[in-house]
Amino acid sequence: MNIMYLDSEPRLCAQSLHDKHLNGVMPKEAVQILSTALRRIGLNIGYKSYNPTGRFVKWVLVSLANYQWLYAYVLACNTEHRHRFGKNHYSFEVLMTLPICPSLPDTPFTEPPMAMQGREHNYYISRCTAQTFANCKPGPCKYCDLNKVDTVASYRAYYKAEKQYNKAGKFIATYTNRNKPVWFPESKEVKR
Repeated sequence: MNIMYLDSEPRLCAQSLHDKHLNGVMPKEAVQILSTALRRIGLNIGYKSYNPTGRFVKWVLVSLANYQWLYAYVLACNTEHRHRFGKNHYSFEVLMTLPICPSLPDTPFTEPPMAMQGREHNYYISRCTAQTFANCKPGPCKYCDLNKVDTVASYRAYYKAEKQYNKAGKFIATYTNRNKPVWFPESKEVKR
């Protein structure tokens, strides 16, 4: 399960998802993460538990603010789904069964973890140098301080590089009734 953290604002993050992700797995995976986190604190509602020790479930459990950001993101995904396709996303019904304010620590919001895996792992972009490091991998890095990594820029770089095409090489980054985000390439680039 993953969250494409393409913007810090949930509405803009949802609008940044291309049709394939918005109409498919991203909203469902976010509801699965919320459901699994709730099951870990004893609330047996939502989807069945999946990967209860996963990095995103752990991130949600850190603070109520993290949980509420992800909840707002799924609401925004559903609003965007209605805008593009004229109906609710299938995960919306499940989301509506989940509490808005579960008993979680009242600590400040933290950005979601980065869980990107690409051919060269070159999606970690340092805030201090705005440079992409080709040798960075999840965890401690000898090339940059991951505490100063620009998470949104890193996810955008990953999305542009790895999520425009499906595994068969077909271009899938379309946006129905919505302009592409300004940071997204305007033309269909040749797949490497």
